[in-house]
Amino acid sequence: RTIFAAMDDLLIVLNREGRYLRIAPTHNPGLLYERADQLVGRTVHEIFEADTAQVFSDAIATALNDYSSLRLEYPLTLAGREYWFAATVTPIDRETVLWSARDISDRKQIELALTHVSAGVSSSTQALFTTLMGSLSQALDMECALIGTFKEQTQIQVRAAWVDGAEYPLFCYDLAGTPCKNVVNGQPCFVGAAVWQHFPDDLMLREFAIEAYLGYPLLDSQGQPLGLLVVMSRRPVTNPSTAMAMVQIFAARAAAELERERTEATLRQQEALLRLVIDNIPQGIFWKDRTGTFLGGNHPISQWLGLLPDDLVGKTNADLGIPDTGVEAQVLASGEPYQVAALLAPQSHWCQTSHLPIRDREGAVVGVLGMLEDITEHKRFETQLHFLHSLTQAISDATDFDSALQVVLAQVCQMAGWDYGEAWLPTPDPQTQQLSLSLSPAVYARVSTFGTFRHLSLSLRFSLGDGLPGRVWQSHNPEYLDNLGQCSDRLFRRARAAQMVGLHAVVAMPIVVGDDVLAVIAFYAASAVIKNNPILEIITAAAHQLSVVMQRKQAEAALRQAEEKYRSIFENAVEGIFQTTLAGGYITANPMLAKLYGYDSPAR
Repeated sequence: RTIFAAMDDLLIVLNREGRYLRIAPTHNPGLLYERADQLVGRTVHEIFEADTAQVFSDAIATALNDYSSLRLEYPLTLAGREYWFAATVTPIDRETVLWSARDISDRKQIELALTHVSAGVSSSTQALFTTLMGSLSQALDMECALIGTFKEQTQIQVRAAWVDGAEYPLFCYDLAGTPCKNVVNGQPCFVGAAVWQHFPDDLMLREFAIEAYLGYPLLDSQGQPLGLLVVMSRRPVTNPSTAMAMVQIFAARAAAELERERTEATLRQQEALLRLVIDNIPQGIFWKDRTGTFLGGNHPISQWLGLLPDDLVGKTNADLGIPDTGVEAQVLASGEPYQVAALLAPQSHWCQTSHLPIRDREGAVVGVLGMLEDITEHKRFETQLHFLHSLTQAISDATDFDSALQVVLAQVCQMAGWDYGEAWLPTPDPQTQQLSLSLSPAVYARVSTFGTFRHLSLSLRFSLGDGLPGRVWQSHNPEYLDNLGQCSDRLFRRARAAQMVGLHAVVAMPIVVGDDVLAVIAFYAASAVIKNNPILEIITAAAHQLSVVMQRKQAEAALRQAEEKYRSIFENAVEGIFQTTLAGGYITANPMLAKLYGYDSPAR
């Protein structure tokens, strides 16, 4: 009897039909479903509910039939509380068994807590925390449970609260005067009874009529405080070990979720910043999988392709009309970066694209990252520079000013796709001898139809400020006109002629040397495509170059005239003229000197 009194296990002898035959006087009679003297002689079917009684009856039958021990676990509700038991059913003989049962409620609570924690996956941190607090409150049979994080150094913002079996509205409270102040410093805090006496200034303890308090710090992986987890009861808690073990488990899960939330928030900020940078750099950026399907791209690449960023995803080069250069396949095969310049159809952008391999953690190439830069302007500048160089060379090679003008008119019109070019030169008016503009022999006409327009212009002269050529001559600045057929005679004297041959727009500009206008050149188009045409920059440069060349040609012409004048005077002088070296040797001599010395020619 003394041995039995020291034992915590329940020892019961039952027969095959489940009738209580004897109950040993162990240490824990309170764990019996009823008093021992009320149980002996009754069967499990008379004592328990049908489902529970059937479990017990089946266990007895199996142990007796197999004549071997059987283990099982089962719950019972005693005095309004659920207890869990682990039992071993051992045959004593062919008709009776020894039922040895031990209270495993604490262990089962921890197992259930682990189950709740491991199953604690939710679409949001808030929902997860609420689920955890509900599970913890139920598992510990404590009325209040909450998770809080720092709002400020002196305040806690409750992230989830469970009170009296239901979710509780969130709130914020000051740490001063509360047991939580010790917890957030990294130390667990347990007060099993009359906690309100230890912390009389804590209004929350009084409001919820709290008797027992258990708080545990929430720490990140570096040991830095994130917040706290608190469970509270309106009844005293005398054995905190199980509660502390369960709170530790839930606290670890809550801390991991807070750290994940913080990490994801940091990642979202970094991703937002990276996206902001990617979307605002001038280069287009895209990434594809191994099949060549777009997985994403930034705003510039989407704009170039005429798509929204989300519409780019899932498409291929073929879908977008981009020719396959084979570069991406080469990058995937070699794992090496590659750079190429190509014309991006159908937008007619010249683009330089750098293709880089995307690798997974094992180093395998899983896609291609492309960085695309619009080099249309660079290509245009390169083309224009080449054109300007060839134009300058052609101007320099021209024998005279009219020939140089002819080169400019023809090459500029052909480069720009314009239809007609002419030049006006300041020359003396035959009648008044005053300078006015007359049509130069230099001309370019894409088709013979425009010859009519030139024929109607041959007899015209423009004084300073008169008509389009005269205004440009006066202002020294370019001028643009469109809708020529609707212009007044004052604005454009040849409006009807232009309309008749189909010329729609014109730009005229001066060729200036110093303060003097050497010529006014004009370019015409059958459509209004002149004003914003980039070729105008080249024309301006060409006009400047033409003025420089003409300065040189004028200087060369003046030099030739001076040389011819000198040669005429030298050859026809009635006096002998000569040049000698310091040693007295003749360098040059005119015919008269040779004659005076009796020679037939100066060479002798």
